[in-house]
Amino acid sequence: MLRTLAQLLLTPLPSCCKVPLYRLLGARTRFAAHIGAFTVLAADAIELGPEARIKPLTLIFGLKRLHMGAYAGISNLCVINGSATFSHGAARVGGARDA
Repeated sequence: MLRTLAQLLLTPLPSCCKVPLYRLLGARTRFAAHIGAFTVLAADAIELGPEARIKPLTLIFGLKRLHMGAYAGISNLCVINGSATFSHGAARVGGARDA
């Protein structure tokens, strides 16, 4: 209950402030993970891979576990709700940054 309230209070913050505070709340975030401003992210367990991105104005709530792999992304204005686990794998294979 208190964790969910704290997660909701982080909603308006930019990613540079939000990601370290989510780590303090027990989230596992890797290098360069990004959570957009005004994104509601309330899940029991959060794991974001390297360079995983959740864009602004996204609602993710009620999940037991959110897992995003390396380079995975969730676009603007998405709603993800439920009581199960949501897992999203790698979104990019190859490219200039992988060379």
